[in-house]
Amino acid sequence: MLSVTAYPYTGPLYGPGNSRGPNKAPTAKALKRALIRLKYFDGELTDIDEHYNYALQVAVRKWQRSLKSDVQPTGQYGRGSWEAMRAAKVLDGPHKGEYAVDGVAQKLVRGEWLLNQAPTLDDARKAIVDFCLRSEAHESVWHYSQRRPFDGLGVAPENDHVNDCSGYVVLAYYWAKKETGIDVPDPSGHAYTGYGNTWDDLDGHPKVSGSYQIGDLAHYDGHVTVCRKAGDGVNSIWSSHGSEGGPDARQLFYRDDFLFVVRPPL
Repeated sequence: MLSVTAYPYTGPLYGPGNSRGPNKAPTAKALKRALIRLKYFDGELTDIDEHYNYALQVAVRKWQRSLKSDVQPTGQYGRGSWEAMRAAKVLDGPHKGEYAVDGVAQKLVRGEWLLNQAPTLDDARKAIVDFCLRSEAHESVWHYSQRRPFDGLGVAPENDHVNDCSGYVVLAYYWAKKETGIDVPDPSGHAYTGYGNTWDDLDGHPKVSGSYQIGDLAHYDGHVTVCRKAGDGVNSIWSSHGSEGGPDARQLFYRDDFLFVVRPPL
């Protein structure tokens, strides 16, 4: 049987006979290729696409009916069909004894799986939220200081920290970088060296208003907070470490000296 590494699960996939289909994916192309080799799909290996069309649905159903297993002949591709396809071998012809899912098909499926596993900007934003919520829940271990260089990059929010508002924001961004592996830039423009303040690089960040995203920075007179819940000026939530009592959750206009909001790159 092919290993999970060689042929990972990328389903479920559905044909036009299912309300959730039809899908388009590299796995559908790999299935067509495998079913051609198994003689259930009429087509040429050089002339197949990624659409889970009616012809593929029919071929999958025919193949499922041939299996001596609990897989139901639905024509759809789920875990049971994946397990069966991992074991399927060509029964005759020049490729007899080879796995139906050949090297080309395996590469297609692995590529799809890797693409789906790759972290996204949404994952980076989730990491910022995670950092802020855990920091706020453990504010007793956070202390306030404007010392430079500051430290604590990559240190879990539950551990002791000594930072100011800018350091806190930079730590949140670094946490997203560490947790996702995405090259999240230092919002202060100081390459995570522990120096500078978030307002040092304001000219490089576009100003935004009205609708705020996780990771946006709200600037006040000598203070900065980071957005941890998207929304407008009323229902967005911002995480602030501007005093010994922080970090804590704030609304955008909780201070009279509010200036503007910027959106650093993630």
